[in-house]
Formats: sequence, structure tokens, C-alpha cells
Amino acid sequence: MKQIIFFLPLLILTNMGLAQEGLQTYRRAKLYSKDYRIIKVNRLSIDQGQADFFNVKTRAHEKMNLNDLTLIRVPKGSHAVPGGLIGAGTLALTAFLIDVQPDPLGIERDRGAEFYIGYTASGALVGALLGSLFPKWKPIFSDGKFVGRNLPLQWQITSQYNGINLKIKLAI
Repeated sequence: MKQIIFFLPLLILTNMGLAQEGLQTYRRAKLYSKDYRIIKVNRLSIDQGQADFFNVKTRAHEKMNLNDLTLIRVPKGSHAVPGGLIGAGTLALTAFLIDVQPDPLGIERDRGAEFYIGYTASGALVGALLGSLFPKWKPIFSDGKFVGRNLPLQWQITSQYNGINLKIKLAI
């Protein structure tokens, strides 16, 4: 009974992995062809070695063989966090330089913590907004192989003499 409880999650994970081999769809993507063209597409679906998509430039539904492509990239996330950090750091430094610089009229100004917090927060907000406009592009297909699908892990289950053997190979 203990063996069944141990191997049941393993079999479920195996079936989930095999189920992902079928049709894949993506809302937006960039296709890089072997003739050095970059094709911006919507509604990309990949199945049986063929890419089916809507070309944004020609506004037509097209199909292309995966052998004609060198790279497929899809947007995943954005640069909002790095943009926010850069904006916060830049305006925090600006606030410090404004505070350090002497007043040309000799008037003493008392700038409290809210001065620094306001500059830093507004810089973070503007930086995050600008960073969110630029997506990060993740490759899913490169040089004839799907990235992240072919893991260097191989396993084999055999049963003989009322026992189950699990053999795992990890290529490093």
C-alpha cells in the first residue's frame, strides 16, 4: 500500500507532463525566421511541427513550418520592478543633491523626511509605470528545440518479481 501511495503522485505528474506535449497557444509572440525576418504575431498555436498564427503586419492568418524558424519568443512579465528601483534611486539622489546645495539667497530651508519620501516614492511610481510598458520576452523555441521541455532528467520504471524498480538518470 505504501508503494502505491508513493508512486501515485509520480504517475499523475507523468500524465501532466505528457499532456503538455499537444497544442500550445500564446496570445502574442515574435517569430524569428531563418531568413532573418522578425514576425510579430497574435494568437499563435503550435501543433505537430507547425505554427499557426495571425500576422500583425499583413493582417492575415498564416501557417509556417517550425523548421523555417530559429526562435520563438513570448512576453512574460515586464520591467516594472527594475524601472521602479531605478526611478526611486534616481529621485532619492536628486532629493539629496537639492538638500545639500546651498540656497543662493542664504535662506535656511528645513526639509524633513517627507521631502525625501515624496521624491523617492514619485520616482518609484514613474519608473514602475515606464517599466511596465516594456515586456520581458521569454524564448520558448530555439534552434529546433522547445526550451524548458527537454529536461536532462530521464527515468524508467520496471517491475519484476513482485517489485518496482525506479531508475533515474540526471545529465549534468
